[in-house]
Amino acid sequence: MDKLRDFLAGKLGAISEDKVDFCVSAIFVVLIFAAAFALACVLRIVFFKIAKRFLERKNPYVRNAIASHNLIGKLASFLPALLVLAFLPAVFYAGEPGANIVERFCLIWIIVLGVRLLNSLLSALNEIFSKKKAANGGNYVKGFVQIFQVVVVFVAAIIIIGILIDKSPRSLLTGLGASAAILMLVFKDTILGFVAGIQLSLNDMLRIGDWITVKKYNADGNVIEVGLNAVKVYNFDNTITTVPPYALVSDSFQNWRTMEISGGRRVMRSILIDQQSIKFCSPKDFASLREKSETSAFLEKFTPENFSADAEGKTLTNLGLFRAYAEFLIRNNPSVNLQMTYMVRELEPTSQGLPLQFYFFVNNTEWVAFERIQADFMDMFIALLPLFDLRIYQEESDFGES
Repeated sequence: MDKLRDFLAGKLGAISEDKVDFCVSAIFVVLIFAAAFALACVLRIVFFKIAKRFLERKNPYVRNAIASHNLIGKLASFLPALLVLAFLPAVFYAGEPGANIVERFCLIWIIVLGVRLLNSLLSALNEIFSKKKAANGGNYVKGFVQIFQVVVVFVAAIIIIGILIDKSPRSLLTGLGASAAILMLVFKDTILGFVAGIQLSLNDMLRIGDWITVKKYNADGNVIEVGLNAVKVYNFDNTITTVPPYALVSDSFQNWRTMEISGGRRVMRSILIDQQSIKFCSPKDFASLREKSETSAFLEKFTPENFSADAEGKTLTNLGLFRAYAEFLIRNNPSVNLQMTYMVRELEPTSQGLPLQFYFFVNNTEWVAFERIQADFMDMFIALLPLFDLRIYQEESDFGES
C-alpha cells in the first residue's frame, strides 16, 4: 500500500507538495468506495439467493410483509458502508485526517440505514400482526409502532449529532434534560396519543372495523386505521373523519360492535294515537274482528284475562286489544329475536296524542336489512290501526281545505 501511495505521489509531481497528500487521500477514498460497491454488488446477489431460500419456508403473511417493505434490499444496503470501514485500516495511516472523515461519514451512513431498516421492520411486524389478528378482531398496534419509530429517529439524531461534533451522546442527552418542558410541549399530541392508544387497547374499547359514532367530530362509520395521532373513520357518506385518540378516551363515543355480535338490533319506534279514538271494546267489535282474516288467528288464542279484562272483555279497550295484537305479531315473526326483550307499551300522553311504543330486537343487524325490516313492521302497524277503530294523531293543517 505504501508503494501505491508513493507511485501516486510521483504521478502527481505537477501538484504542489502541500496538496499531494490530500489528492492521494482523495484518490484512495474514490478507490475504496468503488471497490466496496463492486464487491457489494457481488455479495448482494449471493445474499439475495440465500434470503430467497430462507423466505420460502415462511408463511405468506411474513413473505408479503418482507417483500412489500423491501427488508432484504435495505439489509443488503449495509454492505458498501461495512466494506469501506473494513478497508480503511489497510489504506490510511492511524489518525490520518482523511480516514477520520471517511470513518465518521460511514458511521452516519450506517446509522441512517439502520433507522431506515428498523422502521421498515417495525412496519412489517405491524402488518403481519394486523393481518393475523384481523380475523379474530384483534387490536391494531400501529400506534405503538409509530411511537417506537419516533424514539428510534430521535435517538439516531442524537447519535449523529454526537458524531459530527465529536461529543458523547450521553452528554447531549444530559443537556436535553433542561429542555424537557419544551420537548413535552412539542410532542404533546404524540404523548397524549400514545397514552390514549394504550388505554384503548388494554380496555378493548376500539378495534379496526368497529362501527363507531362520535357526535362531536361528526364521525359515523367504520374504523379503518388507529394511529398515534389520529383514528380514521370511514363514514357512511364515503367521507373520512380523523379523530384524535385522546378524544376517544376523554370524551364519550358510541361503539356498535357489541350490537353486531349480540345477534339483535333494537327497534324502538312510536306511533301517536289520537286519544279521542280510544274506546271500550264491545262484543260487536270482537265479532267484527273475528270475521277479518288479519285478526282471526289472533283472537282464537286471545284471552281477555291476560290483559286485565273480564271474561266478556268489557273493560278491554281497542287500544289494549291492539297492543295485544301487536305483541302477537312481534312474537310470531321470524325476524324478531325472542331471546331479548320485546313489548308494546304506552308512554306518557302529550298534547299531540298518546305515544304507543314498539320495543323489540331484530335478529338481522346489517344496516340495510334492519331498516327494511323496521319499516315493514311500522307500515304494518299503521295499516292495522283502522281495524281497531284507532286513528293516528295528525295536525289539522296537514289535511288542508277540501
